[in-house]
Amino acid sequence: MRTRSMRKKRLLDELPPELLSLVLSQMLPQDMMVQKCSRRWRDKDLDVLYWKPLFLNTFGEAAQTAAQTTKWRDRYERAWRLRVDVSREPGTGALGLHLGRFLSSYDHRVRPTNIFHATDGQGVLSVPDIRGKELELRYYIHDEGIPVGAFEVDVDVWVHPDDYVDDDVDDDAEDPVSEEYRWIEAGILKGLVVYNPLGTLYDPERPAVGRRGIRVGSPLRHLLEAYGVDLEDVEAYGDSRCGSLMGLRGVNIQFGLADNDDYTLWDQWEELLDGAVTIFRHGEPDQQREVPRETLLNWPLQSLQVWSDDAF
Repeated sequence: MRTRSMRKKRLLDELPPELLSLVLSQMLPQDMMVQKCSRRWRDKDLDVLYWKPLFLNTFGEAAQTAAQTTKWRDRYERAWRLRVDVSREPGTGALGLHLGRFLSSYDHRVRPTNIFHATDGQGVLSVPDIRGKELELRYYIHDEGIPVGAFEVDVDVWVHPDDYVDDDVDDDAEDPVSEEYRWIEAGILKGLVVYNPLGTLYDPERPAVGRRGIRVGSPLRHLLEAYGVDLEDVEAYGDSRCGSLMGLRGVNIQFGLADNDDYTLWDQWEELLDGAVTIFRHGEPDQQREVPRETLLNWPLQSLQVWSDDAF
């Protein structure tokens, strides 16, 4: 007859809290079954034991989330919901918005009717936050990266009409219902340009990126360090709605840098890498200005961008 003392001890029951915490921090919440598999930990509060190391292992120490709540589980779940995921996997996105979903699936407070005008092409979207709350995002719908529109927004959304929508619909049609149907009711999210610092950059193939806590406003050097590249690996793609569109050689990522009042980053990037730039002013002689390397490394990120593979 097998007695209680003869039963094989569970490994989880034997682990000290410090070691168990380290092991659990490598597991995603959906894989976490410790409270069901171990009598010792069944009634334990795992907020510090599990959720804190999981948060730090995934997103690092993020000051912006620390101010929101003291619960580590809340901090993790909020950071996970709002993460800026650059993996391009189906359903990923940023700030709680998911690529491939209809724009109309999110609650609106303002419904735009014409994507070419800031007063009509902007509004407020509501996305789920923690504990049943909603987070409101100011958005703007832009087309072909046009350098106009609303500037005090949280995110630019790039939408494509669904396949069943007639592509021959006149964009300048006077009927607001047809325009609203095409771009709002049948608009599918294909790209997101994030200006709000709540979203932390996340790359599932490079855990060090998430742990670096990179977000809008972070210095460019943090992004370069996370991906193990240098300034010479930064590629200038061109102009964008609110600054210069940049990328990294060999890395599937795009980001924005705000232009200087005296020069444009994307157009003069090669000059800047050489340590100086030409200043052009109407009616004045051209001037050469020294730009230290540290200035470029400390340049704040203006936007983080995610795109689906069929966005363009």
